[in-house]
Amino acid sequence: MLLCGDGRKKHPQGRTEADRMKELALQAGVAEDAIVLEDANDDSAASAKECGQLLKTHPRLQAARSVVLVSSAWHILRLCIVMRRYLPKQVTIYGCPATEGITATNWQSTPQGRATVDNELRLIEKLLKTGYSLK
Repeated sequence: MLLCGDGRKKHPQGRTEADRMKELALQAGVAEDAIVLEDANDDSAASAKECGQLLKTHPRLQAARSVVLVSSAWHILRLCIVMRRYLPKQVTIYGCPATEGITATNWQSTPQGRATVDNELRLIEKLLKTGYSLK
């Protein structure tokens, strides 16, 4: 299980998203030696690049042929686009949007939700203009 995400700037105790996910995985019964963390990067592209390297070089991850990306509903498309660039070509990517927070069914109901999705669309457009692909 490869867990990635920094997010320490947004957490009151400065814990990374990857570390918090590891805690949940351990509580769910995942063995600690089955978990690999990538929490050194604070942007999606840098994290994706490191995850790609880990999938190519880490002994427990080299055999992976598919990944399930879990992220917020408003971020999942951009995450898939960025990961596609850096993950090994033989790896199939599946996106799984989280159901809490800003979702596909409620994003338009608040100014914050609309602004978040609008910003995400601008970032996706920027990626596509700079050579990233939806494929």
